[in-house]
Amino acid sequence: RKQCGRKGPSSPLHMSSGRIDPDVLNFLRRAHRMLDDTKSVVAGDDPEAAAEVVREAQMRAEVVGTVVEQLKGQELHCARHVFGSVALARVLKAASDAQRTGVVSPLLSRGEPFALLSDKYASHVIEEIIALGSRQESMIDSEAGLAQVLVHFVDRLAQTPPAGPVPLVACMRDRYGTHAVRALFRVLSGRPFTPRGSDPSSKPVQRETGSVAPPGPTDAPGPDAARAPVPPAYAEGLLRAADAVLSHGRADGEGIRQLFSHTVASPALSELIESLPEMCPQSAALISALLKWPADGARTDPPGERIRGKDAPEVGQADKAARGAGLASPPPQETVEWVRGLAREPTGSRALEVVLSAAPCTWWGRIHSALRGQILEMAQHLLANFVVQSLATCASKQRDLKLLLAELCPGLPALLASRPGVVWRLAQACARLGGGGAVLLEAIAAARPATDR
Repeated sequence: RKQCGRKGPSSPLHMSSGRIDPDVLNFLRRAHRMLDDTKSVVAGDDPEAAAEVVREAQMRAEVVGTVVEQLKGQELHCARHVFGSVALARVLKAASDAQRTGVVSPLLSRGEPFALLSDKYASHVIEEIIALGSRQESMIDSEAGLAQVLVHFVDRLAQTPPAGPVPLVACMRDRYGTHAVRALFRVLSGRPFTPRGSDPSSKPVQRETGSVAPPGPTDAPGPDAARAPVPPAYAEGLLRAADAVLSHGRADGEGIRQLFSHTVASPALSELIESLPEMCPQSAALISALLKWPADGARTDPPGERIRGKDAPEVGQADKAARGAGLASPPPQETVEWVRGLAREPTGSRALEVVLSAAPCTWWGRIHSALRGQILEMAQHLLANFVVQSLATCASKQRDLKLLLAELCPGLPALLASRPGVVWRLAQACARLGGGGAVLLEAIAAARPATDR
């Protein structure tokens, strides 16, 4: 500590002690209190109030400017300190874009990416930086300022090292780094992001037995409706990040499936699929690897593709209905068993929900063809029932809904008793698509005990 004190606040970033300078820490505490003392004043039509607004703004600007100057060379140690990280995030919020760039640039360009994102305290600072990168004023000039620094950091994360995994993949597996990576994917795609702890209402939705799944894209504006315009550098950076993740997997996609089975990495991969443009090849490659889908099935199905009844094998009522609706034939048996297994797993069922909501509607038919014949059984399963709910929520045509009703209506009494969320989603789909309601109501009436009629 004495050695750090002699070096002062301009110590090099790679100082051997690994601790923040005590003088800098004391100054941060004072600056934090000063920022707390400054209050937000609404000017209105009062000249005195307007003057107070100016004074408060000047005071904040002076405090922030002094902190930025004193932090030179101490950015990394500050971000990894239990109090320094809080004070740094507070200063970044109050700073101008130029001041933020002055602090963030050395932090993101010199610090090792995995060391930053896997640190308990630094990861929160990185999330704040990513959130600031989504502000419109930060994206005005993507060739300079905070946006440019953020894109450069994405390139560092996606860079393939001489040995070991890509830093981006390593961060996705880390319990702290995965949150920052998910935030990065959202911001690069123009989707809103609020750092953890900033919004008390943004709590994860807990899925309970028989409950209704979280609202899908058809219950609210679609995924693209909530996206803000982003600089081309952001969109390109997102695609490079996806390429880095794909490079982790082998040609057979086993590496991608291992990431999806990882409890910490799976939500980050799901976030990546939601963030990517629908028709980009990276999205199709990720989904195909996850589902073990044949390579020739990853392309978009030709419009109007149908199965000819005389050539199709007689497999049962479900397949007869599918042929009548014009759906494609089931994938290979290995793929069918794999997809059905995913639907029964915690991470797999969530991944299938994401694919259904974020991928092109072609994937709806493919997933349905893999589950066809067991959809009623899936609807009664503790986890797979959420996949069936997503099938109902994401059905885009009456013929899709007709296929679901054909399999689910015979088991409606059991569903009403144990999985009412499935029935509710079917009713919503009937109202949204303008069909199937009579069939569903008839099945509900038949399922009620005679004494209740």
